[in-house]
Amino acid sequence: MKRFTCLVLMTVLLMTGLACGEGIYTERAEAGIQADRLLEKNYGIVQEMLTYFTRHTEKTDQGYVVTYSGSEAFYDVLGTYTVRPGGNPEVEWSLDGRDTSGMFDAEVWGREQLEEMVRQTSQTRSISEFWTRAMEITTQHGAEVKDVKSADIDMEDAEYIEEAIPEDVLAVMKQAVREQYGLSEDQLARMSVTMAYENDREILGYLWLAQDEEVWTEKDGQYTVAVLKDGNLVDYMEYDAALSGNG
Repeated sequence: MKRFTCLVLMTVLLMTGLACGEGIYTERAEAGIQADRLLEKNYGIVQEMLTYFTRHTEKTDQGYVVTYSGSEAFYDVLGTYTVRPGGNPEVEWSLDGRDTSGMFDAEVWGREQLEEMVRQTSQTRSISEFWTRAMEITTQHGAEVKDVKSADIDMEDAEYIEEAIPEDVLAVMKQAVREQYGLSEDQLARMSVTMAYENDREILGYLWLAQDEEVWTEKDGQYTVAVLKDGNLVDYMEYDAALSGNG
């Protein structure tokens, strides 16, 4: 299993502004943002590809650990990426060193396969072909299909927000999305809030962007942002390109 030590990388990220913005993020949110950047830098896994993974963030005595596990049928073929962000970050892949050549004839799928999955599903909006192939490989391996549930969004006792999200909270959500995912003002204006929940601790918003109802366009998908009521700090955010459906 390959392990990377990336102190120099984080210095570059901070100097070039690719790491977190200032003032509106909790430590937990920063860990997730940095982990996404490190995953892309070390394995070429870009944001659109994360639609096929489940992300889980855990705080340990040594700091935060962020894992990305292939969702359901893809658990066996995509494996799990583990990122330990912070001052001396590390990135590893559970299937590192395995042969990924041969595109979907391979029994292990990496960046090349994920690129092709994004390319095709952005046109067809269906992962049926890939799902079927992944299931065949999983069966050959005698492995199980695992639905890895994310504990990142823990809205215990949350209630659906009937009214609109408070303007100041929505403004923070959109600021975070703009800073971390590079959306334009026009794209932000096209966003709609599809669902929102709240509990005593935070407000969770699901922001949807569809620039063309007929075709998938870059940056389209769901942006999930949780904002603490105390201080309006972003505690969690995640982008799903919504390319993992079955048409």
